[in-house]
Amino acid sequence: MKPCGIFVHDFEQAFADTASAEHAYADLTRLEMKGDEIDDYIAIFKYLLTKAGWERTAHGRLKMFKQVVREGLHWTILQRDPIPQTLDDWQAAAGSEIQRRRLVMASLGPGGGDYLSIRQNRRREQQGRPTYRPP
Repeated sequence: MKPCGIFVHDFEQAFADTASAEHAYADLTRLEMKGDEIDDYIAIFKYLLTKAGWERTAHGRLKMFKQVVREGLHWTILQRDPIPQTLDDWQAAAGSEIQRRRLVMASLGPGGGDYLSIRQNRRREQQGRPTYRPP
């Protein structure tokens, strides 16, 4: 008969990896991209895939990544030529688009120029809110 401590250790060893993988999967399903922090999102996504024991190239991983990328960023990436096809391509494209947006904001300021104001006004009109008019 095994002492209690050894039994507990053996039990934890037998089920620790399964529970860890299940927790990683649950975390993946709840993962959200916050703001423009694409590097953090990609790092967490990669970490959780590894922790869950999934291959990056396995079926469904790209779809899972694209579902969490914010709609505007997703649309912008789909406008690229050629359209990214792999998870690595999508992650690289997302990173470069965020960099481009940061450059635009740094160059044009918070108003973002006429183009961004037009987009913001369209959104406001669709929501029934007053439009923004730059000074």
